[in-house]
Amino acid sequence: MAKDTAESDQISTLLAIGRRILGVLELEQISALYMEWFAEQAANEAAAAAAAEEDGNTPEVPAGVNRVVQALTALGLRTTTRVYRVPRTYYSWPLYERALSVGAPSAEHMCKTVVLANTRWRSNNSNNSAEAEQTEKYVCVVVQYTHTISTQALVDAVNGRTGGYPQPVSRKQFNFRLADERAACALTGFGHNGVAPIGWPVRGVPVVVSAAIAGLRPPVIWLGAGDVDYKMAVPVVALVAAAGCIVAHISSPIQA
Repeated sequence: MAKDTAESDQISTLLAIGRRILGVLELEQISALYMEWFAEQAANEAAAAAAAEEDGNTPEVPAGVNRVVQALTALGLRTTTRVYRVPRTYYSWPLYERALSVGAPSAEHMCKTVVLANTRWRSNNSNNSAEAEQTEKYVCVVVQYTHTISTQALVDAVNGRTGGYPQPVSRKQFNFRLADERAACALTGFGHNGVAPIGWPVRGVPVVVSAAIAGLRPPVIWLGAGDVDYKMAVPVVALVAAAGCIVAHISSPIQA
């Protein structure tokens, strides 16, 4: 019991220190300095990776990670994004430990990419193609681990703004639920805990980024990079602009 209390006290102390550090990093000038440092690190890592590739010393990485790196390059984000390999035990750690391990300023900067399916979707396309189903039925959402998604707010975000619903339709035509893991893997090409919002074999699926993420300082997030053992850190503004994401108020903090 005494040991558990001591560990709990240590965790509370670490979290308090983290909040104080974040308070400093959220200051506009300090946030800007952090992003300058981040950009320098990302550029150096990208240059080192390019040099290794030229020398034929490129380390083997999972196919999903390769697709993400290729997508980053195509979107002009490769030199401004950091890609990490994390330990196999990564997901057994509390969120704050994961944030510390990758150098994230706070747990709020830790994000995930999830796929939601509209279970009431019915094709408006005369040929009812598989492609229409993929791009109209599903939505990719980037949200913080510390937040929960409001499916009703998500409806408002995509209704009348996506290829499947270019004009607003009745809310009764929507019922968003987490996509079946097998369907999500087939759609994205990524496995559980490795889903990224880019590098999908299917194009045209709308990507919605929570507005809470857009308000982060420093404005950079950590999320999946194509495989459970890889993560990437990417500037929010650059990702939204390059990937054509929809930014909307679709989440709220999880109540303790």
